[in-house]
Amino acid sequence: MLVFSLIISSAIILFGCVSKESDSENFNSPSLFYKKALFDLDKGNYSEALKKFSMITQDYPYTEWARQSFLKEISIHYHEKEYLEALNLARKYIVFYPKSDDVAYAYYILARSYFDQIEDIRHDEEPARAAISAMQEILDHYPKSEYVTDAKAIIHSAREKLAAKEMDIGRYYLNGLQYIAAVKRFSCVVKRYSDTTQIEEALYRLVEANYAMGLISEAEESANVLKHNYKGSSWSVDAWKLLKRN
Repeated sequence: MLVFSLIISSAIILFGCVSKESDSENFNSPSLFYKKALFDLDKGNYSEALKKFSMITQDYPYTEWARQSFLKEISIHYHEKEYLEALNLARKYIVFYPKSDDVAYAYYILARSYFDQIEDIRHDEEPARAAISAMQEILDHYPKSEYVTDAKAIIHSAREKLAAKEMDIGRYYLNGLQYIAAVKRFSCVVKRYSDTTQIEEALYRLVEANYAMGLISEAEESANVLKHNYKGSSWSVDAWKLLKRN
């Protein structure tokens, strides 16, 4: 997993740096607690590592130790599928450290925490929209970050889910002979989600719904778009078969 492999590797690097400090460091110093927390993290003892990182952020605020510990807390919560905690901490990090080099990582975890909570898009589309928004921040403001490729993939996947939801609702209205409501949903897919795999069926359903209402010119318009952009597709063939009945 990209998220945790990054945080573990950074932990090992930082552990090496910290271990070079003077042996005379205070027993209760943040550097010592941080070193112990990294050791727990490296050994997979996440609960103990989390306790130590949390203590550092609370007892030594405004230090670099606190900032690094903040990032580790975010990562551990995400790794343990504690998404609410992860996204809340990621939001706080973005507010507290807006100019940090690791803000892109915070946005990435924020988006992943939302995206991984998507279960039934038909009942709640907010996680998908929130994931898109956070990943778009990465593309807009951190275009050279290592998270760009994953950000694009997640945005595409979330948009597919949102488009599929519109199609589900549109088909529901279409089957219930509520053609105007159906047209609104299918038109939404065409206008907002033309880059998804739902576009061909959406155009066909517009042909179907408009044809059922006797709006032949509107039906032909959608059929022509299908023919021009998706020539040879089964949806295009079916659309023209339907229109030839007229």
